[in-house]
Amino acid sequence: MTTEHDEIHAVALDYIEGWFEGNASRMRRALSPDLRKCSISTDPKSGKVMVCQPNNNAFRMVRLTELGIMKENNVKVDVEVLYVFRDIAAARTTCPYFEDLLHLANFGDYGWRIVNAIWQVTEGEWSPSAEEELEQLMA
Repeated sequence: MTTEHDEIHAVALDYIEGWFEGNASRMRRALSPDLRKCSISTDPKSGKVMVCQPNNNAFRMVRLTELGIMKENNVKVDVEVLYVFRDIAAARTTCPYFEDLLHLANFGDYGWRIVNAIWQVTEGEWSPSAEEELEQLMA
């Protein structure tokens, strides 16, 4: 019998493993159409902490996954379900490159989906030039 914890864990795995597999179907299955995703980074010049990618959404995540921009085999990933209360949950995904904190909601017949994600690179900072490169790929 599958528990809510197992379902949430599976959704988080679809998200992180789908990303590295370049598997848009897994990514799409994991995300709410209303996803909001951003990162926090420190500008190396000014030292200012800023929100990056404030307009990142489900469509963009599925498209970037489909493009396979980080497609890589055998990436060690870990998922931890942090909290479950009725129809909301929190989970954490980690890998060698970044860490995500995920908010999930249970949409009944549609199951658990990620509605919010905030992430940070494991080492260094996410650069504005990297964001510009992603935008060019999307064009």
